[in-house]
Amino acid sequence: MNRLSIVAALSLCLIPAGLQAATWEVDTFAEIRTAVTSANPGDVVNIAAGQYHVTSPLYSTRRDIIVRGATGNRDDVVLYGNGMNVESGPLEGFWAANDGIQIRDLTISGFYDHGIHISNNPSGDLSDNVVISNVKILNMGERFIKGSGSGISRNVLIENVYFLQTETYLPHTGHDLNYIGGIDAMHTDNWIIRDSRFEGIMGAAGGARGAIFL
Repeated sequence: MNRLSIVAALSLCLIPAGLQAATWEVDTFAEIRTAVTSANPGDVVNIAAGQYHVTSPLYSTRRDIIVRGATGNRDDVVLYGNGMNVESGPLEGFWAANDGIQIRDLTISGFYDHGIHISNNPSGDLSDNVVISNVKILNMGERFIKGSGSGISRNVLIENVYFLQTETYLPHTGHDLNYIGGIDAMHTDNWIIRDSRFEGIMGAAGGARGAIFL
């Protein structure tokens, strides 16, 4: 059941005057998707422990929201796709396409393209002040975190993230044998990457595009 509770204040986000922050308590994928595409600035999407098959895109253009695992243990909440070598279903785990989106305390696993994609949206809103904290990103077919877009993405924080590949990479159509990497971002300013680990990221020929490419 989707349960909303009103909280008085939320110090992590800037909340426009006249709005109160809500906490979305969600425990199905349908509820997760509704929350991340509908939340208002300052809202928190609290995902109950469990494994959630991502069957439609988690593309969020909602600014200043927090999406997090409810327990604080990133292994307890898993958003998973069809596999790093399977070109079907949503090809990316989570698309952060506005300012101030935070992703915390969960695992994103098994997508053909990217685990988390940071980019501006069609309305021109830039993805500044994005936070990715205490997250595990497992078995991605291209980039574990991708940053792209026509504008500059500023003040992004990536901390305590475990980038892990445990499956063999199979070549993707149109790309070379080692078209895989950890963080690959363009048009960046003041990105902070700290306290993170990159392990086993390797293409079909034993190479890769690097742990971090900015």
